[in-house]
Amino acid sequence: MPFDVRDFSAPGFAEPAMLRHNRRLVALWLFSVCGMILVAQSAQRRELPLKRDLLNGLVLAWLLLGAARLAFDIRGQGLAALRDSAMVYYALFFFLGQALGAEAVSRRWLLRGLGAALAILPVCFVAFDAEPAWFYTHLVIRDVPLILYKGDIAASCLGAGVFFFYHYMNQGRRLAWLAMLGCFAGAVFPLTRAALVGMACAALIHVLARRWRMLLQLGLATVVLGAASLAWTASQGRPVTESRAFQVIEYATTTLNISGTGTLTSYSGDRDVKGNPIDNNQFRLVWWETVTSETIRENPWFGVGFGYDLAREFLMEYGLMADTEFNTRSPHSFVVNTFARLGVAGLVVLLALLAAMATETWRAAQAWREDAAASEAPALWAMCWVLFISACFGVVLEGPMGAVVFWTILGLAHSTPAAAPADLHPGASADEVAASP
Repeated sequence: MPFDVRDFSAPGFAEPAMLRHNRRLVALWLFSVCGMILVAQSAQRRELPLKRDLLNGLVLAWLLLGAARLAFDIRGQGLAALRDSAMVYYALFFFLGQALGAEAVSRRWLLRGLGAALAILPVCFVAFDAEPAWFYTHLVIRDVPLILYKGDIAASCLGAGVFFFYHYMNQGRRLAWLAMLGCFAGAVFPLTRAALVGMACAALIHVLARRWRMLLQLGLATVVLGAASLAWTASQGRPVTESRAFQVIEYATTTLNISGTGTLTSYSGDRDVKGNPIDNNQFRLVWWETVTSETIRENPWFGVGFGYDLAREFLMEYGLMADTEFNTRSPHSFVVNTFARLGVAGLVVLLALLAAMATETWRAAQAWREDAAASEAPALWAMCWVLFISACFGVVLEGPMGAVVFWTILGLAHSTPAAAPADLHPGASADEVAASP
């Protein structure tokens, strides 16, 4: 009998709520440990971990606005409000990433850890997708799986890894090409369109820097993976329309299909309604329109708050009230979720934050245009944009799996001067710097 990952009632399986609870506990434990180290370092230096610049001020404003909104909501909504406010307080990891990135040693170890995680992610992701039952039954502690991937978040992280490894491949690390190819395959083949859009937007950084080689490398990777997919399909005697390469192309073309019409050759219809990308577009559009209208009607300036059920009216509109398995609270867009929870006030802070990110990204691209041996800054900013753009079309930054990664990399990118590597590590030779992480 085929294994169904939704069958959590089987012996030895944890409930989804328990899994979400444990992910938050891990994130809280991680932040607590790093926070204590950060406090100790700040006390030793007699300075705050907060820098006096625009991006730090906007992140702080984001946290204060969320805390003020939570103070009103927690009285009536309780733990539900605290759970939903995670989309705000995960920004605390920005200050951790910034502090760790400011020191040469901690920065080197953080980059090495990030590189190691991204290098093994394609292998683990493929293994999990092929045999999820093994991870649920063998690789567990007290019935809680140690590895549990959410497809869209994993694909987004892999898309970010493409730009990470391209930087080190450009620095002469030959094995980085293999890691980049693995990340690219892992980001493209799961048919996660949000990751594809995020990668396309992040690639604009290389266009701004006039680094066309990146686009050529991605084109070559596309040809290699596409040829491998077609060859594998042909060896099994199946038509081209059943190849993953054809599916990727066809699914990518549905990104702008908002009419809800048309059919797909590669879609067999054996999955639920959310599996059909055309229906999935309508699913999101209806939810976004419903949540936006509801927020404008209830409280447009400061939102409906944390703990408020954003799915109730949508389920009625979409005819899913009888779906007892539907427990998603986010409307699959971080921007729409921000407007719903924090209103115009939250949207203004978020847009200002994005403008500050865009400004620093532009500066990094300009520095890279003039210096081929620029720092990791362009790659880190590209990673931030992959994750954020993906969050505009999915549940990425509302949970620790995506939010911790995004905010940490954002802090790391902000602490990275757009200078040559040798300038970042005084006293180190160019060969030593190029060899790290």
